[in-house]
Amino acid sequence: MHLLGTAERVRVQISNLLVKEPAGAGRHSEPTVYHQDFPWLPMDRSAMLTFWVALAPVTAEMGSLRFFDKSNALGLLGRSFVTDGDDIPTQHAWLTDQPVVGGYDLSPGDATVHHALTVHGAPKNSSSTARLSFTATYFDANALYTGAPYSQTDQLSQKLEVNRPFEHPAYPIVGSEETR
Repeated sequence: MHLLGTAERVRVQISNLLVKEPAGAGRHSEPTVYHQDFPWLPMDRSAMLTFWVALAPVTAEMGSLRFFDKSNALGLLGRSFVTDGDDIPTQHAWLTDQPVVGGYDLSPGDATVHHALTVHGAPKNSSSTARLSFTATYFDANALYTGAPYSQTDQLSQKLEVNRPFEHPAYPIVGSEETR
């Protein structure tokens, strides 16, 4: 919670088991284009962190994550994944002058953490083994729902209220009792 700098309490936004299949043998492993997570989310603030944990050994050739260094300080750079070739570095060519970090070999349990404004991506998995990881994303519990379309919130049977906190069982507050 202290990593966000602004949140006294956090909510779980989502958790995922991610499998990046290897290329070849009839399977296709696409690169994850460089993007920011926040532009797609229906919340009014970007105070959000994603923890990415390797569940098995991950080598650079398996498509480990890369990050534009300190890109979280650049602000909101817009959506990507809208059309082919619209990744953030294509939209903002000046970004390619910034250093890229990551692409490391990781052991099971090794983790990376990135802010919702960090520009990140990954190459295709060019190994013969699936890349296995778990992610969990946490956000400021005071964030307000904007009502913007988003599959995770659109499918809720109990709807969220626009301009109100994410008070819903799908977004539990986590942490010790002292922080609640």
